[in-house]
Amino acid sequence: MSINQPYNEKELLLRIAEGDEQAFAMVFKQYFHHIYQLMLKYTNRHSDAEDIVQQAFVNVWEKRHLLVGIERLDKWLFTVAINEFRIRFRKSRVSDQYRQYLTEVFEEEYGSPEELLISKQQQAILKKALDGLSPKQQQAYLLSREEGLTYAEIAGKMGLEPTTVKEHMSRALKSIRTFILDHSQEFLLLMLLLRNLF
Repeated sequence: MSINQPYNEKELLLRIAEGDEQAFAMVFKQYFHHIYQLMLKYTNRHSDAEDIVQQAFVNVWEKRHLLVGIERLDKWLFTVAINEFRIRFRKSRVSDQYRQYLTEVFEEEYGSPEELLISKQQQAILKKALDGLSPKQQQAYLLSREEGLTYAEIAGKMGLEPTTVKEHMSRALKSIRTFILDHSQEFLLLMLLLRNLF
């Protein structure tokens, strides 16, 4: 890194080490752009390169007492910036790996976000269909589908004849099928939306 130095570098470093903010501002102005260009080659992102260089100069100011023994300021600044880049790169890589891990765990447990939205939409449509059933049809359906009871067991719980339970179930299923067919367009719209989202 070759930069013209219009000042006595050792004297400037001594002033910075003693807390001279004007001297620090001179160094910042002199080296910022060049180190920024170097960091941009590493990151390929303007915002990341700028953040790294700014943090590097913050680190320099916080450790300004070390400047007294520095022989080449340009090399030292570049080293500080590289160290900051490595720290951020490690954090970013760990963060990406952790996000990937969480995504895999979530999808293993609940399915993909797309599948989860579809499942919720299906449940919402089914709930609306159930709300349209008579109380006895609802009870018979839920005992059959959610508790897995046979018609005979449902009849015992509801105090009805098995044939009556069968009739309730037949009407419930017909009503649910009709409701779902009437609302199938709503489900298709969701599928089209998901195609654009995922």
